[in-house]
Amino acid sequence: MQNFDAISLLVAFIALAISFATLQQNRNIVEESNRAYIVLYIDRERPDDYQSIVLKNFGKTSGVLLSVIFDPPLLAEKSKINQSIPLLTDHKDIFFAPGQSFKTHFDFRNYENKLFKVSICYKTLDRIYKESYPIDLTYRQSLLRFDNEDNTELDALKTISQSILEVSDKLS
Repeated sequence: MQNFDAISLLVAFIALAISFATLQQNRNIVEESNRAYIVLYIDRERPDDYQSIVLKNFGKTSGVLLSVIFDPPLLAEKSKINQSIPLLTDHKDIFFAPGQSFKTHFDFRNYENKLFKVSICYKTLDRIYKESYPIDLTYRQSLLRFDNEDNTELDALKTISQSILEVSDKLS
């Protein structure tokens, strides 16, 4: 009888441990799928040919951008656009709602560096996340089109104009 009680107690503890581990894993999965994902990327603005530094929250909850570091550092005076104001990436504690983005123009055309390492630090759901990744601006030289969401005649004309400019860039 005592062996049966000991085995029952052991099985109960194992079941409790498995249940606790499963609940912990489920909580982590829910948190990861719902947290903020603040990302920095470079987007090209046509017809101006300027590029924009875009910060966007792709996540489902809000987040606060704590810092952005470029390596090598971006210098506003090298951009030729809005040289007198600091870059968006120079600011701290920027709040991002889900899906919200901010952008600032930056002229990379005469910028000597085309490969950057970006490090982003942000806070969401009472946790701090740090992410680092490279940004290579040279890949755009091999692209002719970026998107094709033509909903109206005006959108189609803009796409045609953009395509002509892209081909012109390739030929010049």
